[in-house]
Amino acid sequence: MLWPLVLPFEITCWTLIALLVVATIAAPMFRKKRKRVFAWGFLVALVAFIPSCTAVMSLVDEYRFGIFNCPDFRSVNDFRVERYLPEPSTNITVEKYAQGYRARFEIGKQALDDWFDRSWEQNGEHSVVPRASDQEAKPTRREGFDHKFGDLGWEAPSDLIEYRGPEAGNGAGFTIWYSERGGVGYQRAGYW
Repeated sequence: MLWPLVLPFEITCWTLIALLVVATIAAPMFRKKRKRVFAWGFLVALVAFIPSCTAVMSLVDEYRFGIFNCPDFRSVNDFRVERYLPEPSTNITVEKYAQGYRARFEIGKQALDDWFDRSWEQNGEHSVVPRASDQEAKPTRREGFDHKFGDLGWEAPSDLIEYRGPEAGNGAGFTIWYSERGGVGYQRAGYW
């Protein structure tokens, strides 16, 4: 839940600590007392912490959130996405945001089914929702798909089938809508 704040917090803390140490060490070169420079520097660092953290977060978020295109699974390089994205996926488009991601990818039906079965075998015992007995029984309505993916410009194929993965008690999990005719999957995943 708070993971998006950790990196900006760490960068800001270490930067302010480094600046304070450098200013304290360099104080005698400017004929200032180290204790006085440290005290004033510490006060300035406290006052500047939240604005600095906010500025760092806005810079960092430009590189870690947004829409990314990857030719294959190995190119994703984000363990949060890799946790739920099928390994055999290719031609991947991922829109990452702080609480999860949405993805479009190409994958064969058998590869998706095998990966999905492994996912349930590995994580099913921790799921708060049971596995649906028959994935074929859940065709997707176009309105629901458009609500989830319409702003990305992804058109809903007419043969979408819904695959619901294991869901943790805190809401983390994924759902995939798959078109066998197009060999394309659409995924929405959330993490905590």
